Amino acid sequence: MDGWFPLLGPAFAANELVLPTNCLFCRGVDSHAPGGLLKFLRKTTPRTEQHVCNGSSSQPINVGDDCNVGDCVRTEKRLPWTKEEDLRLVSAWLNNSNDPIQSNYKKNDQYWNGVAAVYNNTTPKNRARQVKQVKDRFGRIKKRVAWFCASWKEANALWASGESEVNLMDRTVKSYEEDHKKDGPFMFKHCWDVLSKEPKWDAYLERLEGLEPDKRKFNVEEGVGHHFSLDDARDERPIGGKQAKEQQKRKRKDQAIIDLEEEFHKLVDAQNTANEGHKEMLETQRRVSSENVEARKLKYLAEKEHKESTILETYKSLMMQDTTGMPEDVRSERMLALRCFREKLFGKTD
Repeated sequence: MDGWFPLLGPAFAANELVLPTNCLFCRGVDSHAPGGLLKFLRKTTPRTEQHVCNGSSSQPINVGDDCNVGDCVRTEKRLPWTKEEDLRLVSAWLNNSNDPIQSNYKKNDQYWNGVAAVYNNTTPKNRARQVKQVKDRFGRIKKRVAWFCASWKEANALWASGESEVNLMDRTVKSYEEDHKKDGPFMFKHCWDVLSKEPKWDAYLERLEGLEPDKRKFNVEEGVGHHFSLDDARDERPIGGKQAKEQQKRKRKDQAIIDLEEEFHKLVDAQNTANEGHKEMLETQRRVSSENVEARKLKYLAEKEHKESTILETYKSLMMQDTTGMPEDVRSERMLALRCFREKLFGKTD
């Protein structure tokens, strides 16, 4: 025993150890552990508690609390992100969409748990990330890509004819570096190439532009990195399922009202067109009727004039007749005819 005890070091004493009840010291010097010393050491070596005497109080030191080597896949304390990992993270964010109409959206924590799960399923175990690491990394990507989108939009507005895509990209990078000198060069073009073609990213930029300037600012958390203040529930979580369904019903009602209004306006337009046609028809009828009346009037006047002319000719003929050999009764009839014709032509005379 004198050769075994000093292995603990000169700073330890027997009364400074917390030993198991089956220890040799507890049984006495002459006692033997069942099965021999080797079996005893195998039982006690996996976990040993030692008290260090510092003169005032002692604190227990636990040996063997670390995880087994086979269970701990990650060995590096800090893993730098590669471009391939950034692209897998962007893909996980795009695929983990929320559909409030189908009521399958998740709260903010659940949402990022899903993103992290999708990312880790496509990543080797020794490169797996925690939810916070995934969220912070994508916040960093999202912040800088949004900045780059603003610079690209500004450069594209000034795009002159004859410039190539390369010229446009060079001007965008230059504008970005001038606006964000403290943040360094743009390192996420590989992410921008993917996000700039996605409708979900366009919708995110529209929501970002719709926010007030003070709510659009970015925050910085110490030791974590830059990420959006939009990373809360308002950023990634859409409206509630019930509210979304109500909005959809309201849109359907509004659309139905719009359709009815369109049908009503069509009917009114058709009625107005019919009224215009009816007015034109009445005007034509009045014009034709007036023309007919005028024609009949002219015809009547012509017939009247012709009649008067005939009477006048007859009157002249009777006046020119020789009455020398004319019988008395014929002469009387001639006189009556002349009197009648004269009244027709000149009216009654006394």
